[in-house]
Amino acid sequence: MMSEDWDAITAEVGDALAEVGQSAHIRRKGTATGPAYAPVYGPDTLHSFTAIVGDWTARDRDGTSIAATDIKITASVMDISPTAADTVVIAGVEYEIVTAMPLQPGGEVLLWEIAARR
Repeated sequence: MMSEDWDAITAEVGDALAEVGQSAHIRRKGTATGPAYAPVYGPDTLHSFTAIVGDWTARDRDGTSIAATDIKITASVMDISPTAADTVVIAGVEYEIVTAMPLQPGGEVLLWEIAARR
């Protein structure tokens, strides 16, 4: 599939998510400077995205690191790839990222599926 086609599909998915989702942010710790034994971190950065918050099923959690109280966040494509070192802020509440998995049919990321814990 051509790059323009994936761009159009990604835009359509993002638009649909924006209609039903809510605004959220990934908070990424600032860059570390100084010695490894006493790093000094720069300011955190916020990266906006649209999120739909839900619950994980028992089948989704079975045999994984996802706890019964973790929330499932379906996230739009953003300018970064979320990692377990980041946090998610939704409606002023901050959550730790347990896992973040890209949903990428055809090799292009359309959505992110994030397990988050308070």
